[in-house]
Amino acid sequence: MSQASPKIEVRRVHELKDVAANIARDLKQRRGAGTALVISQRPAVALSVICKSWARLKREVAVDKARTLNRRRREEFDAQLTRMEWTEFTATDLEHFADVYVVEPSKATDIAPLAATIYIATPMSDLDIKKLLRKPMPEVVVIRYVTDQDALRDRGQHDT
Repeated sequence: MSQASPKIEVRRVHELKDVAANIARDLKQRRGAGTALVISQRPAVALSVICKSWARLKREVAVDKARTLNRRRREEFDAQLTRMEWTEFTATDLEHFADVYVVEPSKATDIAPLAATIYIATPMSDLDIKKLLRKPMPEVVVIRYVTDQDALRDRGQHDT
């Protein structure tokens, strides 16, 4: 019985700074699926920007909670806030349990088999992605980000 290869969703963004906000929004929805892996050339910087976007999302949930008097909705917002506050991020201590790991491509293959969601926020070859997904979790979701500059560069290489 062969295992189907994971589907890779490609998301186009205008600039690299848009990637962190998109990852944070997506994590808010996918957090319940399991561990997430973010692959970036500069993990410490990416982690900082993702955490800043995450804090902004937590404030938005708190404001939404404050705007409603519906007890059931307030309880849902409380549960969501609790999950968000307890979400652990790391870019340095890869031996320690975390919910979200942010790593450079060379360290990604160690964590990829544990991840339910993989965000590729740096250019990677198809061969490197294939190596990364050698033993994925069942139902893994892979999201590959492409900036407009990457798309233009790739188009230029194929035109020549």
